[in-house]
Amino acid sequence: MTIIKRIDISNFGSYKNFKWKDTIKNDKNEVVDFKKLNILYGRNYSGKTTLSRIFRALETKNIPQDFSPCNFLLKTDSGDISHSNVVTNQLDIRVYNSDFTGQNLSFLSDNDGKINPFAILGEDNTEIERKVEEITSFLGDSEQKIGLFYQKSLKYVEYIKAKQVADNRQSELDQKLKNKANVPKIGIKYKYSLPTYNVNALAKDIKLVQNESYTELSGAEIIKLNALRQDKELDEVTKRVNLQSNFKSLYDSAKTLIESNIKPSKPIQDLLDNYLLNEWVKNGRKLHESVDTCSFCGNPLPADLWKKLDAHFDQESEDLEQKIIALTTKVNREMSLLSDDVDIEVSQLYSEYKDQFEQEKKNLKRAVKDYKINLVNINKCLQEKKEDIFSSKVIIPLVDVTENFTNIAQEINNIIDLSNQKTTSLNKEQEKAKKKLVWNEVSTFLQEIQYDDELKAIETLSEAVTVSYKKDQEIAEQIKAKEDERALLLTQLHDETKGADKVNQYLNNFFGHEGLKLEATEEAGGRAFKFEIKRGNQLAKNLSEGECSLVAFCYFMAKLEDSESQDKKLIIYIDDPISSLDSNHIFFIYSLIETLIAKPTGQNENGKNIFGYDQLFISTHNLDFLKYLKRMTKPSKAEGSEQFLISNKNTGSSIEIMPKYLRNYVTEFNYLFGEIYTCSDETNKVTHYNSFYNFGNNLRKFLEAFLFFKYPFSQDESKDHNLRVEKFFADDLGAEPLVQRIVNEFSHLSEQFDRSVEPIDHAEIARLAQFVLKKLKDNDEEQFDCLTESVNFN
Repeated sequence: MTIIKRIDISNFGSYKNFKWKDTIKNDKNEVVDFKKLNILYGRNYSGKTTLSRIFRALETKNIPQDFSPCNFLLKTDSGDISHSNVVTNQLDIRVYNSDFTGQNLSFLSDNDGKINPFAILGEDNTEIERKVEEITSFLGDSEQKIGLFYQKSLKYVEYIKAKQVADNRQSELDQKLKNKANVPKIGIKYKYSLPTYNVNALAKDIKLVQNESYTELSGAEIIKLNALRQDKELDEVTKRVNLQSNFKSLYDSAKTLIESNIKPSKPIQDLLDNYLLNEWVKNGRKLHESVDTCSFCGNPLPADLWKKLDAHFDQESEDLEQKIIALTTKVNREMSLLSDDVDIEVSQLYSEYKDQFEQEKKNLKRAVKDYKINLVNINKCLQEKKEDIFSSKVIIPLVDVTENFTNIAQEINNIIDLSNQKTTSLNKEQEKAKKKLVWNEVSTFLQEIQYDDELKAIETLSEAVTVSYKKDQEIAEQIKAKEDERALLLTQLHDETKGADKVNQYLNNFFGHEGLKLEATEEAGGRAFKFEIKRGNQLAKNLSEGECSLVAFCYFMAKLEDSESQDKKLIIYIDDPISSLDSNHIFFIYSLIETLIAKPTGQNENGKNIFGYDQLFISTHNLDFLKYLKRMTKPSKAEGSEQFLISNKNTGSSIEIMPKYLRNYVTEFNYLFGEIYTCSDETNKVTHYNSFYNFGNNLRKFLEAFLFFKYPFSQDESKDHNLRVEKFFADDLGAEPLVQRIVNEFSHLSEQFDRSVEPIDHAEIARLAQFVLKKLKDNDEEQFDCLTESVNFN
């Protein structure tokens, strides 16, 4: 049980720098606290509803938007509550004010608004409660390690662990793929200068290389493609390889000469048998044509020597020898003209053709070498024939390699042509090479990380996740089914229709208002209700102010018995339940409060009353209602009750102990007399400036009541009051006009607008108040003394 004792309000609406201990004091100058029962009176706009909003902030745990920033402090017997920690307060408090009505019964002010439903605990719920308890027990508690909730927690942990393992495995693979695609320097993006390459591009390449039609590159192909990527645009090669061969002609001529068969006229046998001797003689013959002596031995040459030699070395052999010599010269010339050196550098060609070019150069050297060997063999055969010209010879058979090296030369020229042509398609070829290399690298990468095995492992882990998730969800569905079953049972415990019935009970039994009723109507789906106000069978609209207040207050009273308030002792704050426009229901509202809240609910073992509330606050602007509130059942003297006055002073709204005249008599007549008496002392203008501003109205209303009973005549309703004033102040010259002027000027501004912009003349008001009080005393001193006593000014 917590009791609110005091409140300090530094800033909240009309309250500024209000300190409880400086204001709320009794006649002994002792600070008075809130009690169990607290009645607050204040005129309209004095600050009653503003004060109630602080209490409602404790209920809603939220500061009203229009009052922020603010500053207040409530002192309770269990600690302080301020604007800064209102959200964490633990008070069970219910507040009835205009904000409560606006939040819960917006329909009263807006036909498109709504009335929030509430439920009241049903009756005969023993069996339902048993079933609810059975379901609750079956559901168990995860912390206590029992029931479905505990099983669910175990399955959920299994699911999370399985998911974490699968996620980690997938994350590891994803990271490998990401690194392969994007990691600086070695990633495909940087290695192959592909600025937009990413994991998505890698995924596409993976799909491509996993196709059955894809074939990996060989080492040689990789080298070749990498070389192509490094190629720069080259100048055109204009040189060509041009080799010509006379092999067939030379061979045929040699064959003819070598295989020709001639005989000398009279051969000298010794010469025929000895080639060297034959050559020695032949050369000597040429040297001795003009001499008679042998240059070798010095002897004279025989006379028939020349004839014998001419017969041996005849013209036919001479001609054949000359032909052999001439053909040998041609063969040697063929050999000298035939070069195996290609005057083209390999660097002039693109890398794609370099190897083939080098190979063909080697082939060409080999072919030229073979050709020269053939020529050497031809010369050898010719030389042999020349040395033994009269012998029959056969030329050795030789293979014609001319076609071979001619083809090789043509192949070299083709390579040059292809390299020249490549300049125009180099970029495209390099892009193709780059793609092939990327695909090959992707394929190699997949093998390195065992990609397929990794996918299978992840798939297995994912299947385990799915299984564990299904098990978790199976229990979750069981829990939901049980919770739905329990919720359905609880709706039978908490019946919204009984809430509406309770409101109608209060409307009918306490107010006899059978025209209006509240109905609980099921919304779509049948699992929720809405409240509607009906007049008869029709939706009630355009309710009067009094009807709105009536329905709203009955709703609040019924809501004190809703499922959220059941079995709780509440702090209850009721702000101004009587409408300013409809005071017909004062007694009925009082009866409702007295019967349902204020009366004791029983007695304890010591015979002391037990009340159903912890603390009760009721504020009003209506003096008639205040009069009834004074009759309300009071708590024990120990718990106490207190009455307070809320007024709007020059410094802002203020709370104080209720004056004695209001506390004891509670009639407007006493109250008005007290206000006039207050204004008779000009020094009260600081603490009771509101009384001075209302002086004109208060004096008019007091004189109307007082003079009507003194002079109860009626001649002309519009003039009766003025006549009574004239009659009462007739003995005092000039008094009646002064009273009429003050009453008119301070009660009405329509014809005295300039009064609204001028300050109050406190001294003039004080003098008039003193004059009226003196006149009352002179007229009936005994009555005056009683009135003075009633307002505690004797």
